[in-house]
Amino acid sequence: MNKIKDIIYDKNDIVLAVIILACAALLISWRLNAIIDYPVVLAEQAAAQQEVNNENASKQAKETEKKETAVKENTKNKTADELWENGVTTKQIQVTVTAGDLQTAVESLVAAGLFESYAEYEKVCNSQGIDPAGLKGATFTINAGATKEDIALLVTQ
Repeated sequence: MNKIKDIIYDKNDIVLAVIILACAALLISWRLNAIIDYPVVLAEQAAAQQEVNNENASKQAKETEKKETAVKENTKNKTADELWENGVTTKQIQVTVTAGDLQTAVESLVAAGLFESYAEYEKVCNSQGIDPAGLKGATFTINAGATKEDIALLVTQ
Protein backbone atom coordinates (compact mmCIF):
# COMPACT_ATOMS: atom_id res chain seq x y z
CA MET A 1 0.00 0.00 0.00
CA ASN A 2 2.90 2.27 0.67
CA LYS A 3 4.01 1.80 -2.87
CA ILE A 4 0.69 3.03 -4.30
CA LYS A 5 0.74 5.92 -1.91
CA ASP A 6 4.27 6.85 -3.05
CA ILE A 7 3.29 6.61 -6.74
CA ILE A 8 0.23 8.86 -6.20
CA TYR A 9 2.32 11.26 -4.15
CA ASP A 10 5.02 11.40 -6.85
CA LYS A 11 2.61 11.72 -9.78
CA ASN A 12 -0.18 13.94 -8.31
CA ASP A 13 1.44 17.15 -9.56
CA ILE A 14 1.52 15.79 -13.10
CA VAL A 15 -2.06 14.50 -12.86
CA LEU A 16 -3.27 17.86 -11.56
CA ALA A 17 -1.48 19.70 -14.40
CA VAL A 18 -3.04 17.34 -16.97
CA ILE A 19 -6.52 17.93 -15.50
CA ILE A 20 -6.04 21.71 -15.62
CA LEU A 21 -4.81 21.53 -19.26
CA ALA A 22 -7.77 19.33 -20.20
CA CYS A 23 -10.22 21.82 -18.64
CA ALA A 24 -8.53 24.73 -20.45
CA ALA A 25 -8.61 22.84 -23.77
CA LEU A 26 -12.28 21.99 -23.27
CA LEU A 27 -13.16 25.61 -22.45
CA ILE A 28 -11.23 26.99 -25.44
CA SER A 29 -12.73 24.48 -27.87
CA TRP A 30 -16.22 25.25 -26.53
CA ARG A 31 -15.81 29.07 -27.12
CA LEU A 32 -13.48 28.92 -30.15
CA ASN A 33 -16.02 30.38 -32.59
CA ALA A 34 -16.71 33.34 -30.31
CA ILE A 35 -12.99 33.93 -29.88
CA ILE A 36 -12.34 33.82 -33.64
CA ASP A 37 -15.33 36.03 -34.49
CA TYR A 38 -14.46 38.73 -31.96
CA PRO A 39 -12.28 40.88 -34.29
CA VAL A 40 -15.04 40.78 -36.94
CA VAL A 41 -17.61 41.92 -34.38
CA LEU A 42 -15.34 44.79 -33.32
CA ALA A 43 -14.84 45.83 -36.95
CA GLU A 44 -18.60 45.81 -37.58
CA GLN A 45 -19.22 47.93 -34.50
CA ALA A 46 -16.53 50.41 -35.55
CA ALA A 47 -17.99 50.61 -39.09
CA ALA A 48 -21.49 51.21 -37.72
CA GLN A 49 -20.19 53.96 -35.43
CA GLN A 50 -18.28 55.54 -38.33
CA GLU A 51 -21.44 55.49 -40.46
CA VAL A 52 -23.40 57.23 -37.70
CA ASN A 53 -20.63 59.84 -37.37
CA ASN A 54 -20.64 60.41 -41.16
CA GLU A 55 -24.42 60.85 -41.18
CA ASN A 56 -24.23 63.35 -38.33
CA ALA A 57 -21.44 65.27 -40.04
CA SER A 58 -23.41 65.28 -43.29
CA LYS A 59 -26.51 66.61 -41.53
CA GLN A 60 -24.48 69.33 -39.83
CA ALA A 61 -22.86 70.31 -43.13
CA LYS A 62 -26.26 70.54 -44.83
CA GLU A 63 -27.66 72.65 -41.98
CA THR A 64 -24.64 74.94 -42.09
CA GLU A 65 -24.94 75.26 -45.86
CA LYS A 66 -28.65 76.11 -45.56
CA LYS A 67 -27.88 78.76 -42.95
CA GLU A 68 -25.10 80.26 -45.07
CA THR A 69 -27.32 80.26 -48.15
CA ALA A 70 -30.12 81.94 -46.21
CA VAL A 71 -27.74 84.60 -44.93
CA LYS A 72 -26.35 85.19 -48.44
CA GLU A 73 -29.84 85.38 -49.93
CA ASN A 74 -30.97 87.75 -47.21
CA THR A 75 -27.93 89.97 -47.69
CA LYS A 76 -28.24 89.76 -51.47
CA ASN A 77 -31.93 90.64 -51.37
CA LYS A 78 -31.31 93.58 -49.03
CA THR A 79 -28.48 94.82 -51.26
CA ALA A 80 -30.52 94.32 -54.40
CA ASP A 81 -33.58 96.02 -52.85
CA GLU A 82 -31.49 99.00 -51.75
CA LEU A 83 -29.67 99.20 -55.09
CA TRP A 84 -32.62 99.05 -57.50
CA GLU A 85 -35.74 101.17 -57.74
CA ASN A 86 -38.06 101.28 -60.78
CA GLY A 87 -35.48 99.43 -62.90
CA VAL A 88 -32.58 101.82 -62.29
CA THR A 89 -29.80 101.94 -59.72
CA THR A 90 -30.42 104.24 -56.77
CA LYS A 91 -26.80 104.90 -55.92
CA GLN A 92 -23.35 104.81 -57.42
CA ILE A 93 -21.65 101.46 -57.00
CA GLN A 94 -18.18 100.24 -57.78
CA VAL A 95 -17.75 96.61 -58.81
CA THR A 96 -14.62 94.64 -59.64
CA VAL A 97 -15.10 92.00 -62.30
CA THR A 98 -12.54 89.24 -61.95
CA ALA A 99 -10.73 88.15 -65.06
CA GLY A 100 -10.97 84.49 -65.97
CA ASP A 101 -13.81 82.37 -67.19
CA LEU A 102 -17.09 84.08 -68.07
CA GLN A 103 -19.12 82.35 -65.35
CA THR A 104 -16.79 83.62 -62.60
CA ALA A 105 -16.76 87.14 -64.06
CA VAL A 106 -20.56 87.29 -64.17
CA GLU A 107 -20.67 86.02 -60.57
CA SER A 108 -18.91 89.27 -59.60
CA LEU A 109 -21.83 91.22 -61.07
CA VAL A 110 -24.36 88.90 -59.43
CA ALA A 111 -22.65 89.23 -56.04
CA ALA A 112 -22.81 93.04 -56.35
CA GLY A 113 -26.58 92.78 -56.93
CA LEU A 114 -26.47 94.10 -60.50
CA PHE A 115 -27.93 90.93 -62.01
CA GLU A 116 -29.95 88.06 -60.54
CA SER A 117 -28.04 85.31 -62.36
CA TYR A 118 -25.87 84.47 -65.33
CA ALA A 119 -29.01 83.73 -67.34
CA GLU A 120 -30.34 87.24 -66.71
CA TYR A 121 -27.01 88.80 -67.71
CA GLU A 122 -27.00 86.76 -70.91
CA LYS A 123 -30.63 87.68 -71.66
CA VAL A 124 -29.95 91.41 -71.20
CA CYS A 125 -26.85 91.22 -73.41
CA ASN A 126 -28.66 89.31 -76.14
CA SER A 127 -31.61 91.75 -76.08
CA GLN A 128 -29.16 94.62 -76.70
CA GLY A 129 -27.20 92.76 -79.38
CA ILE A 130 -24.14 92.52 -77.13
CA ASP A 131 -21.90 89.45 -76.99
CA PRO A 132 -22.12 88.18 -73.36
CA ALA A 133 -18.62 86.72 -73.67
CA GLY A 134 -17.21 90.22 -74.17
CA LEU A 135 -17.21 90.86 -70.42
CA LYS A 136 -13.95 92.55 -69.40
CA GLY A 137 -12.05 92.05 -66.18
CA ALA A 138 -11.71 95.46 -64.54
CA THR A 139 -13.16 97.73 -61.87
CA PHE A 140 -16.28 99.52 -63.06
CA THR A 141 -18.15 102.46 -61.54
CA ILE A 142 -21.89 102.18 -62.10
CA ASN A 143 -23.60 105.55 -61.71
CA ALA A 144 -26.97 106.06 -60.08
CA GLY A 145 -29.80 105.85 -62.61
CA ALA A 146 -28.15 103.11 -64.71
CA THR A 147 -30.31 100.34 -66.15
CA LYS A 148 -29.27 96.74 -66.54
CA GLU A 149 -28.82 97.40 -70.26
CA ASP A 150 -26.46 100.30 -69.46
CA ILE A 151 -24.48 98.06 -67.11
CA ALA A 152 -24.21 95.28 -69.71
CA LEU A 153 -22.98 97.79 -72.29
CA LEU A 154 -20.45 99.29 -69.86
CA VAL A 155 -18.89 96.00 -68.74
CA THR A 156 -18.55 94.62 -72.29
CA GLN A 157 -16.85 97.65 -73.90
